[in-house]
Amino acid sequence: MENIASDILEQRVPTLPLVSWRGEVAQPSTPEPFGQELVRRGQQIAVSTLRHGFVRQLADGSLPRETFLRYLVQNALFLTGYAAALSEALQGGVPSSVAGLLTGLETAISGPAIDRHVAEYRSRAGRDPDLQAAAPSPVTMAYAGHLRACAGSGGAAILVAILPGEQSYAAAGRYYAASGDRTPGNPYAGWIAQYAAGGVDELVAEILAGIAVAGPAGPTRRELLNVYERSVRLDEQFWEMAGRPGKS
Repeated sequence: MENIASDILEQRVPTLPLVSWRGEVAQPSTPEPFGQELVRRGQQIAVSTLRHGFVRQLADGSLPRETFLRYLVQNALFLTGYAAALSEALQGGVPSSVAGLLTGLETAISGPAIDRHVAEYRSRAGRDPDLQAAAPSPVTMAYAGHLRACAGSGGAAILVAILPGEQSYAAAGRYYAASGDRTPGNPYAGWIAQYAAGGVDELVAEILAGIAVAGPAGPTRRELLNVYERSVRLDEQFWEMAGRPGKS
């Protein structure tokens, strides 16, 4: 992620150097470029992601079966809301340079991603999950609702809203690649392998590039950071919910 930070720096109006009473030239304090700040915050998300028991237990195979089944249902419900938010953003109008990314992501989530959750559930429970009857948890509802609320605020807002979750999954994928048990002895080896391949890191880079294009218009930097910070909190709460014991 660090390699793309230089591509998303904000332009600035030059300022004259400040001279102290000693005749020394003082370096003016300037805000951290927005894209660089998002990359840095993504590194903080990576640290917190690896503290979640759900992530670590998937990696070593110790996660209880019922906990994983409940996660599959809740994440499928969340992905349904995620895809709806992307669709609403596209309908509301986004820059053409961003539309392709959102369209591809919406197609991948509403089709293959949710289908993988259903197939994984079926392989473990012997039946399909009843997603129509399943009740979303409060954090699942809040997270999906947050994304949908951002959908009407322009391309930058929806991209900033989805970024923390993808940064978190990218960090989990790197952990699975480096430390995950992907031998047949881990019942989740096949599941974590799809994240260990590095595809989510590529998606994060695309989202950051899209923010660089869409960022100058619409919400202010502070408003976008508020969107980002709310997504960070909701993503943390979702991981915590996923790791709590309970029935699907």
